[in-house]
Amino acid sequence: MTTKPKKQDFRLYLMKEGHHIEGVETTADTEEALLPSIDLNARLFTTSRRSRTHGWVTFLNDATVDSLADVVRFNLSAVLFIERAERMFALTWGPAGRFLIDRNTCERDFGLKVVLNAVDPDLLRSIDLEKFEEQTVRSRQQASRQSSIDAFGVDPTRDILNGVAGTPTNTKNGSFLFGADVLGFSARLTFDELGSACDRYLVLYGEQTYRETFSWVDNVRLVKDETVQADLLGNLVDAVRLGDTDNLYLGPPEVMDWSEFSSFQYPGADPAGAPDLDIDRFLLSFDDLGELTLANLKHETVVAQFEGDRVRSWSVLDCLCFETTFHGATYILSDGRWFRIADDFVTEVNEAVIAVEECATAFPSALKGEEEKDYCARVVEADDKPSSSPRSQACDDWGWAQQCRGLRRANG
Repeated sequence: MTTKPKKQDFRLYLMKEGHHIEGVETTADTEEALLPSIDLNARLFTTSRRSRTHGWVTFLNDATVDSLADVVRFNLSAVLFIERAERMFALTWGPAGRFLIDRNTCERDFGLKVVLNAVDPDLLRSIDLEKFEEQTVRSRQQASRQSSIDAFGVDPTRDILNGVAGTPTNTKNGSFLFGADVLGFSARLTFDELGSACDRYLVLYGEQTYRETFSWVDNVRLVKDETVQADLLGNLVDAVRLGDTDNLYLGPPEVMDWSEFSSFQYPGADPAGAPDLDIDRFLLSFDDLGELTLANLKHETVVAQFEGDRVRSWSVLDCLCFETTFHGATYILSDGRWFRIADDFVTEVNEAVIAVEECATAFPSALKGEEEKDYCARVVEADDKPSSSPRSQACDDWGWAQQCRGLRRANG
């Protein structure tokens, strides 16, 4: 009787066209030899890193008679490259697995498209959203039980879907799927079956089934034309050189674990660390903005420091959020990716905004850098709010307060 393989969790990336197994690039230390019996065009690389002392152990040692033991471990990570039908895939394991490949060589919407085409739309578990307002807001919403997209309160006019998790309709595709740039899946597979799994997911990536339920996802489309990308990057550099920050700001390019966050380090920030990313501080770090180049944005880094000396780092380019127009179309830069906003969607949003009745009350402009809570307090306490007789003062104050309830700060 054949023993079923144990269920494993996998993380799969699809490399961009033109990458092949012979020329793989990785930051891993060692290439491991595979058994001759393995029937896969594959290469396996591993790396090990010594874990650092946890910050909380040092903190507690300051209050104890005997020092607490802090076991030093070596964390093993691995990446397996597989080539199938002229396309290359990468599977990663371990805490540093995803850092063993260059994310710029990966298809950025692979996992998301696979999951949208594979899952039952009524059996979703979580979604990752991104909103573009005065600043980019990223969030992960999780349901207590498997639900349809309606349960997550998605607003197709404001939200960009960056990730989704749910149950696939075909069990051959795994028992559970999560998709963003990476495809995460749980399945019972032998090593030799990894190749056929890659084939199935590549087919799903190219399907259009998702449009039946998730058509609004195409309101914002990833730009893949390298010529257009280059032109848009030119617009970005021009805006940075001019110091035009009306549609330009910095933000971490992924959902952050703020419970263990310490500070940001980046050019222009306080050497002791900063609680937020500030585009103006970054620009002030250059003596002459007119000399700034795209290479500066790619090579300068933003580092997020966490408890236990853990760090995450990105290029400044990956942290920039920017909106621009090019040949009459609207584009947004986020997480190092360019998105084109569908023309009919732009028209729909503009018409909806125009239809909103203008507020009869004239509110003052926000001061540059003013926090929302400070602006609201200033407006509510303004000396020039509508005057009234003492008898009606309470009612007028109440009406004024109601008009101020929905205030939000715009860039000033």
